[in-house]
Amino acid sequence: MTLIDEGALAVADAERARKAARRGESGLAAARRLGLIPAARAAAAAAETLGLTLLTDAETAALGPPPETGAPQPAFVASHWMALARAPDGSGLIAALADPFDDNLRRAVTMAAESPVRFAVTTEAGIAAWRASRVEKGAAAPATPRAEPVAEGAAVEAIEAFLETAARLGASDLHLEPVEATGGGRVRARVDGAMRILGALDAATYPAALARAKVLARLDVAERRLPQDGRARMDLAGRRIDLRLSTAPAIGGETLAIRLLDPEAAPGDLAKLGFPAEYAEAVDAASRAAHGLFLLTGPTGAGKTTTLHAALSGLNGAERKIMTVEDPVEYALPGVVQMQVRPEIGFDFARAQRAMLRHNPDVMMVGEIRDKESAAVAVQAALTGHLVLSTVHANSAAGAAIRLLDLGVEPFLVAAALIGAGAQRLARRLCDACAEEDAPAQASLRRIGAPENGDWRRARGCASCGGTGVKGRVPVAEAFLASRAFADAVRGPSPSEAALGALSGATPLHLAALELAAKGLISLDEALRVAPPQGA
Repeated sequence: MTLIDEGALAVADAERARKAARRGESGLAAARRLGLIPAARAAAAAAETLGLTLLTDAETAALGPPPETGAPQPAFVASHWMALARAPDGSGLIAALADPFDDNLRRAVTMAAESPVRFAVTTEAGIAAWRASRVEKGAAAPATPRAEPVAEGAAVEAIEAFLETAARLGASDLHLEPVEATGGGRVRARVDGAMRILGALDAATYPAALARAKVLARLDVAERRLPQDGRARMDLAGRRIDLRLSTAPAIGGETLAIRLLDPEAAPGDLAKLGFPAEYAEAVDAASRAAHGLFLLTGPTGAGKTTTLHAALSGLNGAERKIMTVEDPVEYALPGVVQMQVRPEIGFDFARAQRAMLRHNPDVMMVGEIRDKESAAVAVQAALTGHLVLSTVHANSAAGAAIRLLDLGVEPFLVAAALIGAGAQRLARRLCDACAEEDAPAQASLRRIGAPENGDWRRARGCASCGGTGVKGRVPVAEAFLASRAFADAVRGPSPSEAALGALSGATPLHLAALELAAKGLISLDEALRVAPPQGA
């Protein structure tokens, strides 16, 4: 009985999958990639059709490490959705495939293996878990350099396979990094804020994959001495993804970072994104002010752009003119005039802000205040009837005011312009499928100011989370609206971050993180990592 007969796949969806199938990809794999059928159901159907063994995600994750000899090279394994290990009874190899209908892949594995190969069917999640538990922990041997040139198709397949993997894992970045000892490189992705090894490329494939990525972004393939930046767009994991590529020369070869952005994933309501209600209310109140400056602080990757775009989405309407200047433009906002800085031609944040003012916007969003000039322009705009939303690098919400002072803005101007600020971090959420109870010492809890009673949990690791123990992220945030007392303190002699923080009334970041740990959403170690107590 087929999936259509069972009612698991509509006729129209089957036809859509057939048309969307890539070269060498089966219709069933395309349907899974497009999200038309669950991965587990697709794997079961493939196993039944081909008469192959079906492995669960846990069984796949439990397979041994990839063979060091007598099997396809680690770079080949890493560039396909495949787990490859020696059979426990020593009778040969087990190759678990996410798309067993790929005859070319099965033939290549069989030809490269020096012992019999038993093929099985699994899901991409199972393969990702195997990679995390086996390849990521260093079980795989370094790829052996090859003397012969790599075919262009192999490099194309390698870079596209890694990008597909990164997109399916929900990674924010993909990194290709040279390994001087082998002449090849390793491939890592940043998932939930932490780097995860996806595989390796040998000495011949690594430079070819870099060249392919440069071609995608229309960069100079021959230039290896200077950094280059470019952009591209690809269909990955059933979505149209914007790619921001950056190359840089390094010891052992070039390194490549690729940022993955989904332009259709526009930020929504902050409360629905998991932010505390009081934080969302403060950001919403500030964004609806007639004029003034509201700042967000936090490290790179903390979601500041997402928060600002969520605020703009709530303001966007025919009665307001909204303009932004960003580096880069991450989300497309219909009805909003968005600009991207181009430092190479002198179009920086300060110059873009001055250009915006000549267009008389009601709301201005500035990606980052980096220097005295951009700070001065933002403050002046806030004092002349414009609402300005921006970000700065500081340790806390109150630290935003200190940062403006450090950049050279006069205290009386900061006090008059700043209407509020927020600080945020993203903490790794514990995997609900495997998190286990934790029992931190009461003395330790008292020392760091944590609640003595709580549902404390810690990470363990399973197939569901790829062996990491975490799955997704949760915001840790604080925000305040500036009061008269706060403004007076900013104007006063030698204002300190601690004193301003006490006057702001915001719950300190480290206490907000400890509250999440006490609820069992994150581990205590993660709470202390993402927001350590001041002075720690």
